Amino acid sequence: MVPVAGVVMLGWSGIQAISVVALDTIASLWAVVAVASILVAREQHAAGEKDLYNAVVTGVLVFGIVAGLLTFAVGVVVFVLAGSVLARADLDPGELLQNGWVFYAFGGLLVLHAPHAVTMLATTTGTTAKSVLEPRVGFLLRRLILAGLACSLLSVLWGKAAVFGALVVSQVVLAAHEVFGDRLHAVLFPWANGKPSAARTKRGKSTS
Repeated sequence: MVPVAGVVMLGWSGIQAISVVALDTIASLWAVVAVASILVAREQHAAGEKDLYNAVVTGVLVFGIVAGLLTFAVGVVVFVLAGSVLARADLDPGELLQNGWVFYAFGGLLVLHAPHAVTMLATTTGTTAKSVLEPRVGFLLRRLILAGLACSLLSVLWGKAAVFGALVVSQVVLAAHEVFGDRLHAVLFPWANGKPSAARTKRGKSTS
C-alpha cells in the first residue's frame, strides 16, 4: 500500500505510481533476455573459433531484437488494457518525462533486478535455458495482463478514485504473485505449464 499512501498523503504523481508496474515488468524481462543473450554469446564463443567479437555482436543483436519485441508487447498490453483507466483518471502522460523521471525510474529498476539476473546466469546453462527462461517470461507477461485486466474492471470510477482503485488493484495482484508465485498461475493458466487441464484430460479419456 506504499504507492497508495504516497499518492494520497505525499502528493506523488498517480501516473508515475501506476507506470512503475509496467516499467518493473520491462526491467524484469530485460534481465531475463540479458541472461539469454549472454548464454547465446557464451555458447557461440565456446563452440566456434573462440571469436570473442562475433560472440559479443551476436549477444547484443539477440538482446536488442528480443528485448525490443517484449517491450513492444508490454506497451500493447498497457495501451489496450490500462488506457481506459488513464483516460477516466484524467492523467497526463507528460508527467513521466518531467525531469527525466521515467529514465531514472527504469534505470533504478534495472539495477534492482541485476542481482536476480546474476543468479539466473550462474544457475542456468545452455541446456536448461529454455526450461528456465521461457516460463519466467510467460509468468511476467501473464502477471501484467492480470493487473491490466483487473484495472480495466474499474469502469465505475473516475478521477482520483480511478487512480486509487488502479493502484490498490494492481498492488493486490502483485502481492498475490509474490505470495503464491507459480502456484497462482498453475490454477489460472493450467495450460501454460505444459499440463492439460482436468476438463481436457477428461475429454481425452472419454474420447479414447
